[in-house]
Amino acid sequence: MADNAWSTSTCRGDVMWWGVPGQGTYYWTARFGTYWVGGGVYQRYAAAGFECGALGPPVKPYQWLSEFGAYGQWFSGGAIYYSAGAWRVALGNYGQTAGRLAQMDEPSPEWAETPPDAPTEPEFIPDPPTEGAP
Repeated sequence: MADNAWSTSTCRGDVMWWGVPGQGTYYWTARFGTYWVGGGVYQRYAAAGFECGALGPPVKPYQWLSEFGAYGQWFSGGAIYYSAGAWRVALGNYGQTAGRLAQMDEPSPEWAETPPDAPTEPEFIPDPPTEGAP
């Protein structure tokens, strides 16, 4: 496993990752595609065990999550969202993997709390893995 190259997860053979030192990681699955996990979301994801923990791999980009009234990101096993000055984890199936949460880039309300360490995707976006992909 190495940064700046696609590597297969040590705990989930269906997940590949591409680390960007000091910024975050791209995660890829055949089912959901490639998503960036960075900033405060990445720090909370790390604390939750990355893709090896209950959250699993990301399934949507960082965005406004109307279900929580907060900015955050959906994962196969729940979400990480920013509320009351902290990144929080909500485990469970909210329909994020079944297509129920089809709305993307939903506008946030004016009162939305903006995280100070929101993910910022790097300018370089790797192509999805082909060699060694599950």
